[in-house]
Amino acid sequence: MLANRMMFRSKKGFTLIELLIVIAIIGILAAIIIVNLSAARTKSRDAKRKSDINNIKTALDLYFDANESYPTVDSYDVKPDGTYNTSWDRSDNNDGTSSFMSFLTQAPQNYMSSVPVDPINNSTYYYRYHRYGAGSNGCTNPFYILQIKAFESDQYRNAPDHGAGSCPGDATHDSRDWVTGIFVRPDGSSWTGDPNLQGYTIQVFEK
Repeated sequence: MLANRMMFRSKKGFTLIELLIVIAIIGILAAIIIVNLSAARTKSRDAKRKSDINNIKTALDLYFDANESYPTVDSYDVKPDGTYNTSWDRSDNNDGTSSFMSFLTQAPQNYMSSVPVDPINNSTYYYRYHRYGAGSNGCTNPFYILQIKAFESDQYRNAPDHGAGSCPGDATHDSRDWVTGIFVRPDGSSWTGDPNLQGYTIQVFEK
């Protein structure tokens, strides 16, 4: 009789408390996995942003080699009403146009098969391009600025501060409160923007 009672007890499943403990452990592990996966995706998007912007810069270099200048936005960026955009060309199409830096994909050169846009590409995260004429911000030569609106992770967003802009009258680090990145001076040297601000900028001068 005693042996039968012990056998019955040994065949019983987990108690309610044991099941709750197992469920809690599984929940904690799942939460950790989700957080780590989200962080990995964020870093992956930031890495893509940096890769994209450097690929676009390479295409711009090829464009300059063929044309000896960089295009102004109002020379190619057409709005739906037929007028040309005179401001920044933005990848999120907030400028009212249908494509980003379309001159890089036009025949016959086709410097890029398609111009990459930000992985999220909304009013918070986007790329943008603008060419400034000679004398802008006190710089002698024309130059373009190619920018990432913002990064998501501190790995890319936070960088050492090396002071003022690369033009005598440039207040980029003050007036554009999302700019952090590498500014290339005419002599090839660079500085990195304010670590409290967001974004990544490439500034290139025409020779």
